[in-house]
Amino acid sequence: MRLISREMTSTLWTGVLLSTALCSHAAAAAVGMVEQPCPTPLAAPAVFREQLAALLIEPHAVAPAQFAAFANNPQVKEFNEANQRRAAQDWPALCRYRESNAAVLASHVAPRVVLMGDSITEFWEVADPALFDGKLINRGISGQTTAQMLLRFRAVRVALIALVACAGIGGGRRLRAGHRRGQQHGQRQRHVESGAAPSLPCHSS
Repeated sequence: MRLISREMTSTLWTGVLLSTALCSHAAAAAVGMVEQPCPTPLAAPAVFREQLAALLIEPHAVAPAQFAAFANNPQVKEFNEANQRRAAQDWPALCRYRESNAAVLASHVAPRVVLMGDSITEFWEVADPALFDGKLINRGISGQTTAQMLLRFRAVRVALIALVACAGIGGGRRLRAGHRRGQQHGQRQRHVESGAAPSLPCHSS
């Protein structure tokens, strides 16, 4: 009986110590409501932007081997995997432009137009960075679906207090064809500002 009692006592103390450790860990991990729930934004490596421009912006036929080399580049692969991990925690990507939106508000330069969309919109800035001059803001996210866009559309528009918000998903053929055929920067800007880009439905306040 004494042996059993010692074993039971040992098991009981082990359980108490384990429970105390778990409770302490939970107390340290539980943070409740926080003002800034988003992690630091991921910065795309230079090789990502350079190779992306070479693959998709300049008009040419892309061979499967070229795209595979881009996707398998160690820096590109690490960046994409990090984005996928974040997407598991923030499916609509509400955190993606949080800091950028705060910087826009702090600049006191109200944007006239905010473009939202998938990869066609996001990588437009790679093709023509001068177009996005503060009055025109790019909030495209590669791979986003309509459902994800709907979840972040109002959040982005309210955060930036934009006069016009445009969304383009899985299309943008006229805009894409424009800069791939060498359409001039000024001409593209006039199309966006005049609403002559029918593939991007716009909502104005």
